[in-house]
Amino acid sequence: MGGRLHWNTHGKTAFEIRTTVEGFIRIVGDIPASRLAHEHANKYKQTMMALPANINKIAKYRGKSIDEILAMPDIKPMSVTTVRNRMIKLGGFVKWCVRHGHATSNPLVGIAPGKPKGKKSDQRKLFNDKDLQALFSGWKSSRSITRILSLVQDW
Repeated sequence: MGGRLHWNTHGKTAFEIRTTVEGFIRIVGDIPASRLAHEHANKYKQTMMALPANINKIAKYRGKSIDEILAMPDIKPMSVTTVRNRMIKLGGFVKWCVRHGHATSNPLVGIAPGKPKGKKSDQRKLFNDKDLQALFSGWKSSRSITRILSLVQDW
């Protein structure tokens, strides 16, 4: 997918597309756009789902290969939303490649991780009866805000 290609995008969007494509190349390799297949799209998706956010910005990840980063202990994977957004950008780039004759199909169509269903507030962990009893057990004996705050911070 190397070489200089031009598309009608400027500024921040062009930068985001370029860095997304560079990330794809880093994970899958610099293959000809005409050879893109579902196996490449799936490898990209699975790897992105395991990588931490900001691997180009955080010092401990700089200069390391994708495999070295994935082997590091205690990495927190980037959010599904970030993976989805990058796959959408990459899919748009591949769509452009198809339109301009650089690729024959877009294997990224339909494989981006889905959006979480429902409202964010519905996805938050709810307190059960045991949690509420523990939270308010010291309420009557110690009504200080500091005490209540310390109980809440345990969650």
